[in-house]
Amino acid sequence: MAKSENLRQKENYFMKLKNKIKAPFEGGKNSRFKIGINKFAKAILTMIAILPVAGLFIVVGKIIGPLGFGQITSIAKVANHIGTIIETIGWMPFRHIGLLFAIAIGGSWAKNKAGGCFAGAIAYLTLLSVGATFFVTRTGTDGTEFMNYILGGRWTNQKDYFSNQEGVYSLRFDALGGIITGFIGAGVYNKFFAFNRLPNALSFFNGPRFVPLMVIVVCLPIAITLSLFWPLIQTGINVIGKNIALNNKIPFIIPFETFRQGY
Repeated sequence: MAKSENLRQKENYFMKLKNKIKAPFEGGKNSRFKIGINKFAKAILTMIAILPVAGLFIVVGKIIGPLGFGQITSIAKVANHIGTIIETIGWMPFRHIGLLFAIAIGGSWAKNKAGGCFAGAIAYLTLLSVGATFFVTRTGTDGTEFMNYILGGRWTNQKDYFSNQEGVYSLRFDALGGIITGFIGAGVYNKFFAFNRLPNALSFFNGPRFVPLMVIVVCLPIAITLSLFWPLIQTGINVIGKNIALNNKIPFIIPFETFRQGY
């Protein structure tokens, strides 16, 4: 009797577990899984939509500048100057791609778009700040810059791992780092935007004003962990990108690899 009771309890447990696993996928188009995928796709497209426009500005800037009118001696100076301005505008999304992804994801997933954008931006800047201080960069006797990785090893070609982002010379978290921190910022905002448990002396920081503090607190250990292992991830990204560019196996990605190398 006791044995059958235990068996029934196990069956009930596994049935509940099965229902929990199935729940996000049930409901057809209205399932939580599909809704989440749609939200994520829209958030990504919010950022990606600007990239073709940016590419167009780069091409137009090149045509007006060094590859076109800039070669005409009489107007070369003016044409090159105008072309440089237009081209610089085109490079803007690629130079700030991590921050833009963080803002796009944060605004799409938070209950308040403005608050989510702000929280995502703070999370990404926190990540950059940690990435900027996590490694010691040195110059070898041959003049080659390298960084001492905390897990051991000497990483050459420092520019493949570091870049100047938002005024900070930090690890190249780029789009992936922006996506991660965007979700962090949105999640923290949704959790704490209505927080009102601070004492009266600190009541000014209740509500949405409490979010920036919690974004930094939550993001800090995540940023440390990411910074610790990011060079390994970046190595994989670099290898994949270079192989794609050299072997031309996925043609539609080539322009993005070219843009990455360009700046």
